[in-house]
Amino acid sequence: MKDRLLAGAAAVDITPENGTQVAGNIGVKRPSDTVLDPLHCRALILQKGDTRLCYLSSDNLAIRCDYAAEVRRRAEERFGLSAGSVMVNCTQNHSAPSVGHCFCLDETFWREWVSDDLEWVLGGEPAYNELFIEKALSAIELALGRLQAVSVTAGRAIEGRAAFNRRAILRDGTAVMHPAIGDPNILQIEGPIDPEVGVALLRNDEGQDVCALLHFSCHPQQSVPQTAIASGWPGAWCEAMAEHLSVGAVPVAANGCCGNLHPRNPLDDKRLEYHEMGRMLAADAQKAIGMMPPPADREIALKAKSKTIQIPLRRLDPKLVNDARELLASHPEPMWLDDEKTRISWDWIYAISRLDLDRYCEAHSHFEYEIQAFRIGEIALLALTGEPFVEGQLRIKLGSPSPYTFVAHMSNGYVGYIPTSEAIQRGGYETDTSHWSKLAAQALDMIVEESVAVLGELYS
Repeated sequence: MKDRLLAGAAAVDITPENGTQVAGNIGVKRPSDTVLDPLHCRALILQKGDTRLCYLSSDNLAIRCDYAAEVRRRAEERFGLSAGSVMVNCTQNHSAPSVGHCFCLDETFWREWVSDDLEWVLGGEPAYNELFIEKALSAIELALGRLQAVSVTAGRAIEGRAAFNRRAILRDGTAVMHPAIGDPNILQIEGPIDPEVGVALLRNDEGQDVCALLHFSCHPQQSVPQTAIASGWPGAWCEAMAEHLSVGAVPVAANGCCGNLHPRNPLDDKRLEYHEMGRMLAADAQKAIGMMPPPADREIALKAKSKTIQIPLRRLDPKLVNDARELLASHPEPMWLDDEKTRISWDWIYAISRLDLDRYCEAHSHFEYEIQAFRIGEIALLALTGEPFVEGQLRIKLGSPSPYTFVAHMSNGYVGYIPTSEAIQRGGYETDTSHWSKLAAQALDMIVEESVAVLGELYS
């Protein structure tokens, strides 16, 4: 068995208790009051010889860098998995908690304005963090206990009805997210989508499915602004796929670069409910499986490579900083938008975020950005931090030496949106300088170049 590829997969329930803050909506209190679907953390373990790799995919919004590092640290301590061999991914589900306070850089600084009863403003739920870490580790332990010899094959389908570019260029040259339907000022949709529905199937020697690795790219935010816990389309896709696979098989999702993608068509308002989208993608995946070639007889290479690059931070316009100071001086208390005190003005939130970022930039010139890749034979699994625009993913796929390159964004930490340099010039929500959009204009180009180089080294 030493020369065989082994795989094991497991899913563990990570559903929070009622009352937990549902993340994914800036300045909005969303204590969960019901569960539409359970949330899961899914683990895929791959082993060949002395090489062991782990991909974790959870139905959460995001995970802060220090919590991702803690998962990796404990995985090494308990199971001997090095940090470079563990990918910690969130599907960016907007109907679930985040792990850690992802909306702030310095919690102490924010608490000058945010009292303990307003902790939800910071974007996390402290009581959930340790639960998540231990559940993630239990998923790894279960998957390790299920290792068995497998073969691997891959395929793809094309889907153009589920994801849309959500940014429109207006006739004055500026850009907006989610333009009003039918707005006559729309000149064009700014960018493309990635229509690939990718599937890698791992089967044991008896022909039974062990795991299906699934790849598509779209913001999972159909349930916003509900206060219910839901799995989003990635979780719904996994559940729908399980009905088509062998009993006990575990589907695992990798949501690609979708910083500017959304499940609503900005030109005609057509949209899919997330369970409907999950079923649609499952049907597409079945088509891809039906066209897959038989597993290759040659040996399957299993490798991993990580590289950290220094990406410059975007410097704030002094006027933005001064305006933020003036706003908070005149409004030291939250600028509430409702009598129930559940929604705060974005102007107030952005003011704190910009002062927080300005202080951070005084001490730091760069962000340490990790690019991590696994090679599983002809399949490349690439982990990127934050929310890169889809244009970067498409360029990576064009330059990748692998015929199947599945990207998992929101991996190993949080850094915010990573737009194209052209998008930054046009403006719009995803480019508005704050903690959730803080890298320099050349960031996406740097990530693309280095990602292609890392993949090239894996396949050299």
